[in-house]
Amino acid sequence: MGAATDIKRSVSAAQGRFFRSSDFADSSNYAAVRKALSRLAADEELVHIRSGLYWRGRKTRFGMTQPSVMQIVEAVVGISGVGYAGAAASNALGLSSLVPAVMDVAVPMRAPSGFGRIRFVSRAGREKRMQARLNNYEVALLEVLEGWEDSVEESYEWAVERLLVLLNDGDIRVEKLVAASDTEPAVVRARLSQFLNDAGHRDEAMTIRYPVAATRHLPIAV
Repeated sequence: MGAATDIKRSVSAAQGRFFRSSDFADSSNYAAVRKALSRLAADEELVHIRSGLYWRGRKTRFGMTQPSVMQIVEAVVGISGVGYAGAAASNALGLSSLVPAVMDVAVPMRAPSGFGRIRFVSRAGREKRMQARLNNYEVALLEVLEGWEDSVEESYEWAVERLLVLLNDGDIRVEKLVAASDTEPAVVRARLSQFLNDAGHRDEAMTIRYPVAATRHLPIAV
């Protein structure tokens, strides 16, 4: 009973943070901790995210505020080398107006599962995304380059202009993309080289390695 009271007190005093079963388990009675958190979720004092993971938002007359997709992603897999994939990547970069019901998130590791509106997509083997500490925008760009034909609604020229805004604002860092490129598929490396060249970063574009078979004559060519 004491443990449940302590957990409720800690949860009630918090706002805008995640709670895990391991936060309270010392763990002489792990089952009791899980039961107490489950009860708080049933009482709408917590939002259940997945087994062992809960969120305490701000209570409003409409209910508990929910965590954002990227808050959940950070809590589960961190943020280095992690970012949107598919339609979510195009939307994040402003290249598409489509907001998908399920948000695909690319991770440079084995993909966790069981998150409802979030679908993790494994990019195991692309470890330099994590080593270079790519942010969400940078990962999203690599994902869009791989699936350009299905991702971008407008012309290539329009997309370059849009992406230049992110480059100039520092949201996309050219040196980080170059550092991460070695573990990307050949088609991504070729397209990244082409994009950087067209965006005015010719010296950096020339440092990206890609095989002859990955021709520059790609659907995104101007």
